[in-house]
Amino acid sequence: MQPPNALSLYCETCEEYTLHRVIKGKITDRNGRTLEVVARCAECGSVYSGVIKAPPLREVPLIISHGESSYRSRMDLPENEEIRVGDELIVEGDTILVTSIEAKGKRVMRSGVSEIETIWAKLFNSVLVPVSVNRGPRTVTDTIEAVPEEEFYIGDTIQVKNRNCVIHQIMDSRGRMLRKGGIMARDIKRVYARVIRSHTSY
Repeated sequence: MQPPNALSLYCETCEEYTLHRVIKGKITDRNGRTLEVVARCAECGSVYSGVIKAPPLREVPLIISHGESSYRSRMDLPENEEIRVGDELIVEGDTILVTSIEAKGKRVMRSGVSEIETIWAKLFNSVLVPVSVNRGPRTVTDTIEAVPEEEFYIGDTIQVKNRNCVIHQIMDSRGRMLRKGGIMARDIKRVYARVIRSHTSY
């Protein structure tokens, strides 16, 4: 039996339970309930080291989408935990984002692991950021691949379809328009940019 890739542990820095990625782990009893772990908080980077008593695990079916395709997988989750839409989980080293949960024959926003029948998720190692670029009277659309934590700022220069463009507005996932500051790729609904015109001097 292998130790889990990630655990929900109390982080003294964040002062709440957060996802911790397991750096080192060893199961020290026959039933797999006692773990010696060194784990890093995914939120602040603080390192936890100690012995924990793990609750019973339950194998839960997953349907993971990646672009236009999807595949089936399974993962062991602690029976006493609750999973919510929007949670991030670690499966075989990949980060996935929970997009839907089926429990007791219906889709729900959250559920205890003991009642979950299927989890739908999308691969979240990277995200595709939609971009709209103004080119005179026309608008050209494209996408930029970025890691979820990468930040985009108003005034940043980006390259879209081999043209240098400057970001002038960003719409966040809640539909709010940002005209200053920055935001992480994971929270972006669409980036708006203008082509930077090059000037040649003689």
